[in-house]
Formats: sequence, C-alpha cells, structure tokens
Amino acid sequence: EQNVKLRGLEEQMLKEISAVEGNILDNDRVVEGMERLMKEGAEVEHAIAKSAEVMAEVEHAISKFEPFSLICKHLFVLFAGMREIDFLYEFTAKSFMSILDCVLKGGGNLEYS
Repeated sequence: EQNVKLRGLEEQMLKEISAVEGNILDNDRVVEGMERLMKEGAEVEHAIAKSAEVMAEVEHAISKFEPFSLICKHLFVLFAGMREIDFLYEFTAKSFMSILDCVLKGGGNLEYS
C-alpha cells in the first residue's frame, strides 16, 4: 500500500514537472508542490521502513514456534491415522487442541470434547 502511494507521488511529481513552461525554479507553485511531494515521499518511505521492521519482528516470532508447530502437525496426523486401526481412536481437532492445551499447562486431567 505504501509502495503504491509512493509511486503515485512520483507520478504526480513528474506530471507537475512536465507541465511547467519555462524555468522550473521560477514557478513557485511547482517548487512548493515539489517540496510537499518530497515531504510526503519521506513520510511514506518512513512508513515502509517501519512496516518492514514490524514484519521482521513477526517473522522472528513465527520462527520461534515453527519447530513446535511442525511437531504438533505430525502428532495430529499420527492421531488421525490411529482411526485406521480402530474407530475408537478417532480424535477431532478440538480434542487434539484440548490435549495439547492440557499438556502445555502441565495438567494431568484431560477433558475431552
């Protein structure tokens, strides 16, 4: 979104420059417009940099839990495969999440849903 806004500001700047007749620096309206566009462009670039920082933090947080999520995925597939042994071994996603929640809390009593 910020990149689109920056591109729009660049296009607007080019249109104003191309519409000038004579010396660009003699046209106060164009100079003021250019200064305004430069200021807005700097703000947009700052917003882009800030969003890149936030995305890096999000990716870092995700990477911390990725190994755990992979283990959980394999366990869920294992539980799902147990149904092939006997229908009594059927685990829903909700029951898997209950088991996982109980294990993470360190509890010993499981309540199945």
